[in-house]
Amino acid sequence: VERELVNRGVWYAPDFAINAGGVINVSEEYNPKGYSADRVRELCARIRITVGEILDESKRSGELPGDVAIKLAMRRVDQA
Repeated sequence: VERELVNRGVWYAPDFAINAGGVINVSEEYNPKGYSADRVRELCARIRITVGEILDESKRSGELPGDVAIKLAMRRVDQA
């Protein structure tokens, strides 16, 4: 389905990338230093940047956005 969307000019952004705000908020609720709405907003603002990077790389490489997003996620997990 993702390939068909891209072939029709519809750029798909994986749900785990665009919906990351919920996970970010919940993780902040468990922060031992206390909840910070400012920190949540700061981290959520990065979602737009990440999705842009995914779509840009997909267009550049010809890979599907979902595949690019998984590779990016795996790199980030490995670096953590």
